[in-house]
Amino acid sequence: MLAAGAPPESSHGAEPAPSQGPAFQVVGQPLPRIEAPADEYFGRYRLSSLSVRNAISDMTIEGNSPLALPLQIERIEAVRSALPEWADRYPRDPWLQSSMFKFAEFLISKNDPAFSPAAMAFLSYLQWAYPRTWYATHARAVLADLVMLPDMDPFSGPTVGQLALVRDHDLGWLAIRRHR
Repeated sequence: MLAAGAPPESSHGAEPAPSQGPAFQVVGQPLPRIEAPADEYFGRYRLSSLSVRNAISDMTIEGNSPLALPLQIERIEAVRSALPEWADRYPRDPWLQSSMFKFAEFLISKNDPAFSPAAMAFLSYLQWAYPRTWYATHARAVLADLVMLPDMDPFSGPTVGQLALVRDHDLGWLAIRRHR
C-alpha cells in the first residue's frame, strides 16, 4: 500500500525543490513464499514437496505390473493425502501443477477403479485452479478421453439357456482338473 505523506525535512532547513513530487512511504506485508520449503511436510504421511515428486517418479518407473501395486499402495496413499495440503498452503508453487498432473496420469495408468476418483479430482482441480495453463488444457483432454461407463449393450447378453451352458461348461472344466 502506498501512503502519501509530507516531504521529508531536508538537513539544511531549506524547502524542497518544486520539481520534486510528494514523497511516498511503502507500507505492506511481505509477499508469501511461492515455493514450498524443502523442510515443510504435508499430508498424513508427512511428505515434503520433494518427497512427493520423488515418489511419483519412482512409482512411474516401477510401472503397472500387478507385482508392483502392493508395494505402491502406501506411497499412493501418502501422495494422495499430501497433494491437497500442499495446494492449500502453496497454490503458486511451480512444482505443484506438474506433480498433480503426473500423479493423476499415474493413477489412470493403473487401470484400477479404486484410483479413478482421486485422479479425476486432481485433474478437475487443475482445470479449476489454473484454467489458463498447459496443465489445465491437458487435464481437460485427459478427462475427455476417459470412458466413464463401460461400452456394453444390455440386450446383447447371454440368454437363460446360454447361462446354463456356461455353468455346465465350467463344471466340466473342473471335472477334467479333478484328480481321480
